[in-house]
Amino acid sequence: NVALQAAQALDSAYLRTAQQEEAWVNTALLQVAEAVNSLTDLNEILDTIVRLVPLLVGVDSVFILVWDETRQIFQAGPSYGVSTMGRGLVETLEIDRDEFMTMSPQLSLDFNQPRLPNAAYYALRVPTWLETVLNTSTAYSFPLIARGRLVGAKIVGVERERLRRAPFSTRRLNILNGIAQQAATAVVNNQLYRESADRARMQQELDVAHTIQASFLPDGSPNIPGCSVATYWQAARQVGGDFYDFLPLDDDKWGIVIADVADKGVPAALFMAVSRTILRTVAFSREDPAHVLMRTNEIIAREARSDLFVTVFYGVWDPATERFTYANAGHNPPLLLQPNGAFQQLPGHGIALGVLPETHMRSQSMQLRPGETIILYTDGVTEALNEDFDEFGLERLQVAARAAARRPAADIISHITGNIRDHTGQTPQFDDMTLIILKRHSMKPGAQK
Repeated sequence: NVALQAAQALDSAYLRTAQQEEAWVNTALLQVAEAVNSLTDLNEILDTIVRLVPLLVGVDSVFILVWDETRQIFQAGPSYGVSTMGRGLVETLEIDRDEFMTMSPQLSLDFNQPRLPNAAYYALRVPTWLETVLNTSTAYSFPLIARGRLVGAKIVGVERERLRRAPFSTRRLNILNGIAQQAATAVVNNQLYRESADRARMQQELDVAHTIQASFLPDGSPNIPGCSVATYWQAARQVGGDFYDFLPLDDDKWGIVIADVADKGVPAALFMAVSRTILRTVAFSREDPAHVLMRTNEIIAREARSDLFVTVFYGVWDPATERFTYANAGHNPPLLLQPNGAFQQLPGHGIALGVLPETHMRSQSMQLRPGETIILYTDGVTEALNEDFDEFGLERLQVAARAAARRPAADIISHITGNIRDHTGQTPQFDDMTLIILKRHSMKPGAQK
């Protein structure tokens, strides 16, 4: 009975000791968490951690290594208990993966799935420079792991005599591991914050680029004699490679451009700006549309240092002769919608600009009669997909245009784009979309040509 009572008393004492140990660990980690959560700067957080570690667990020195994914090196962060000379050395440290592996043979350095010793910490092989930094040859590494990835290490230095007198207890190890987890979380949160800030800055820059690119595009409804005009332009991303232009030429003629760069996003937008500038410059010094496109191709092929190319349709409307003269450099053939609802494609097709150093094409000319409509578009219109990967297609474009054929140009645009939205639903836009409607005014009753 006495033995049983003694065993129960010892068991209760051990339980109280364990509870006190757990309470102490939780209190210590809570203090660290409160200190860390009051800060936002990563260096301040890590500096707080390295100052608290010696107070809570009685080690001589500590410093943090943070993995830089971009440069593929460990960089030394804040430290404590390090000499002035050691601190100067720490600040110049850049440890690559191989050197870290030499120091940490127990750690399988797979940054996606690091495998750790059972104790979740290990003794370091201390090189001479690290011994100088820590003032001891005895050091332990507590890896900083977050989201299954190694993001750094907490290096703890302990003098041999201190460690002999007071080996790492379970309580001290729990505190050290808990603090390592908090440090890892701080490192990852900082990385996520920087990535979020970078995305926000990039988004802001793209928004500015979108505004600038949109400013390149002229008034979508210019006052062109004898015709009404309407346009629609929508980039699949913030910026795109589609563009259109209206050029007031000599003798009241008007140049009309629609183009599509064979790419998306920022590269296409930059190439679009270059192509547009070259085309405008050439168009004001030449009359024949084919000559304009051939000369534009020569300049693009010579000056543009890229593998991009652009399809361009360029037409000139002459209100005096009521003729529309045009040339096509690899672009989707525009549609001619007649008042009776019949369609025909405008013939003539050349090669895209920027593919070959020289290209040859001929201009075509047609009489644009009252009530006739020319529909110019990029492939983003006909290739708009719905959730079943079914394209809007040329037939649907014709049906939508025919249904609004007797309406003004702006109404034809609205009807076509409404049909595209009904077709695609919530499916994200894959390609830039551009539409131009050029409608010849109907003759008034009793008017003579």
